[in-house]
Amino acid sequence: DSHLDCRYARILSVAAQPGGLPTEALVADVLVKKYADHMPFYRQAQALRRQGIEIDRGTMCNWAGRAAAWLGRLTSRMKADLLLSARLFVDETTAKVLAPGTGKVKTGYLWAVNRRTNGTPYRRAKGTPCQDGGALM
Repeated sequence: DSHLDCRYARILSVAAQPGGLPTEALVADVLVKKYADHMPFYRQAQALRRQGIEIDRGTMCNWAGRAAAWLGRLTSRMKADLLLSARLFVDETTAKVLAPGTGKVKTGYLWAVNRRTNGTPYRRAKGTPCQDGGALM
């Protein structure tokens, strides 16, 4: 839809200006592309540059950090709620991740924690480059 494309382009152009602020939708889009679509910030910056929009990957990283800090309140609440459970189910998955600044790949770990309350699944997932699953909770 060209209307949505124009609207998105306006949002991007405002965020790309020095001192411009991203909308929640733009930050969500950057995070989804990074964490769900596995598109690193430098590739997102390249794709935007092809459309004539300059947003530095460091800026996207800053947005991700701020979003993580804000979402940390939500995950803390979820963690506290999970710890009230009599029984938790935990799954560990390994994933290859790029070690920052080294250009080498290392093993990262993801843990998913689940409980059932009245038949409704409730999950919390956390990824970390360390091997200590006990530190998850």
